[in-house]
Amino acid sequence: MEIQNNNEDNKAKAEAVISDDFKKNCKLYNFRRPDKFSKEHLKALQDIHRDFVRHLAQVLTAYLRMEVEIDVISVDQLTYEEYICSMPSHVQNMIFKLNPLSGEISLGMSPEVLAVILDRMLGGAGIANDNNKIYRKNNKDIGRSVECHTAR
Repeated sequence: MEIQNNNEDNKAKAEAVISDDFKKNCKLYNFRRPDKFSKEHLKALQDIHRDFVRHLAQVLTAYLRMEVEIDVISVDQLTYEEYICSMPSHVQNMIFKLNPLSGEISLGMSPEVLAVILDRMLGGAGIANDNNKIYRKNNKDIGRSVECHTAR
């Protein structure tokens, strides 16, 4: 009995110490609505994205031999669920490593945009039309080719 009481006393003391340390070193975090970036960080991220899409437009212009224009519409912080729900139902999603940096980026293209790129890669004029539905069925291999050229 005495050993059990000592264990209970020690456990209560340890919980009191842990809760005090916890209160000092931890802060509350809202997982339902994360707020990780300040407005300045979001502005910097928007500038980085603008530079990236400018470079991507140059690469695609050279590769497709046609004028390509890409704009950044917005840079927001979202939960993963909000991000997934905001994606179109049929999107070609590509993931790139940015060497020498750590981490990866995700680039999604709508089927309509990818169909125009595929049409141009296969010798067409690069114009969206109803015939692009044919490309949507077999676009995985050609889409990987677009990935390779985009990642360079």
